[in-house]
Amino acid sequence: MFFLLNPANLGGMDGQLAKIDIAPETTPMSIRAAPAAYTSTSGVHVVLNAANTTSFCPTGSTGNGTISVAITPGSPPTAKVAWCAGGGSTSPIATSTDGKNETVVWYLNGGLNAVDGDTGATIYSGGSCAGVHQFSSPIAVKGRIIVGGDGNLCAWAPAKSADGGREK
Repeated sequence: MFFLLNPANLGGMDGQLAKIDIAPETTPMSIRAAPAAYTSTSGVHVVLNAANTTSFCPTGSTGNGTISVAITPGSPPTAKVAWCAGGGSTSPIATSTDGKNETVVWYLNGGLNAVDGDTGATIYSGGSCAGVHQFSSPIAVKGRIIVGGDGNLCAWAPAKSADGGREK
């Protein structure tokens, strides 16, 4: 179940704009990390990491993975799963060149993964970082994606070199 809330009416049971089934009621799906939201050329998305995404992903079976829920404005608004990307045990983040264009969703699944924010197509996959805990979020700083592990900090500059520019 996916709820869209009315920010002007959060103080009671009737504050929701929409209650939307994004997965069949019989699916034991669970959200496993903090969501991220972004606006791209295809609209508003909420991206999150979930367990048991197999039965509702538009691109087929992924098991556990990162999913994007596209929200369509209206009265009431609607939502549907736009894409699924396999794997991921950390909270995703989204970056763009100007707040809307060239949106990229980043998450860790052993190594750093990047997918197109509109389609979920893999853009980058590589490099590992030891000791990153489940549900951690990477951060984006000055063209780098950074994540902290036990006793180390890992940074990637994927656009700057063919091997992903991993630094440690």
